[in-house]
Formats: sequence, structure tokens, C-alpha cells
Amino acid sequence: GTCPRGRWSAPRWMERYMRELGLVMDIRELGVTEEMLDGIAAGTIAMDGGYRAPDHGEIVEILRASMA
Repeated sequence: GTCPRGRWSAPRWMERYMRELGLVMDIRELGVTEEMLDGIAAGTIAMDGGYRAPDHGEIVEILRASMA
């Protein structure tokens, strides 16, 4: 997948290329459903080495955004 000059934006081209490679683009493609998010968040280890560790609700929201 080459990007014809000026035909696609870089993010759109990268997404197309990643799909050509067969890479998963969101967690829904892995079979994750809305009903599974709470359990996934409960099993997530949040590292506190950064700005701050996200709480359970924030992890659920991150996962929800990853489904789009």
C-alpha cells in the first residue's frame, strides 16, 4: 500500500495500510462487547509510574473509546 501523493491524509493511509496487513484496529474486532468492559477493567493492572494511575471507571471509558 503506497499513498498516492495528496490523495489520502497520513492517518487515513496508515489505517488502510494496517488493515491490508490484517492488524486489529479496535477491541471490538477482537470480540469484545460492551458487557465485557467492566470485567476487563477489573483485571487491568494500572501502573502508577506516570502522571497518575487511572481508576476503574476511567479504564472502562478508555476501553469503551477503544471500541470505536
